[in-house]
This record gives sequence, structure tokens and C-alpha cells, in this order.
Amino acid sequence: NKPALAASDYIHFSRKGAERIAHLFLESLNVYDDYSMFQSSLDRRKRELSKNRKKKLKEISAKIPVDKTFADSISKR
Repeated sequence: NKPALAASDYIHFSRKGAERIAHLFLESLNVYDDYSMFQSSLDRRKRELSKNRKKKLKEISAKIPVDKTFADSISKR
């Protein structure tokens, strides 16, 4: 027979019930911490990819010849 985790009113925990709830609470905090670390590593990776893409676009655009008359006509608008 297992000890009751709460009193008969189902509101007040017994010592065993309080230990069980504390364990569940700590487990959920650990899961959140793992998720947070995973999410921050994804965000860091996304920022790195974004920087790399911008750098590559600049390199590519630098290689493309620009028609000065067209560029001048756009800048005068």
C-alpha cells in the first residue's frame, strides 16, 4: 500500500506528496533549461548564417559590373 500524496481534501500535500511535487517541478525546470540552451544555440547559429549570407552577397555584388549611367539616374531620384 503506497502512502497518500495528499490529505483527504486533495489540497494539502503529505510529506511524500510534497517531495513528489518538488521533484516534478525540478524536472520541469531542467527541461526548460535544456530547451533554453538549445534555443540560444539555434539563435546563435542563425545569426552566424545571416552574417555569412550578407558577406557573400556583398562579395557577389562587388563582382557585378555596374552601369554608371543607370546608377547615377537612380541616385538622382
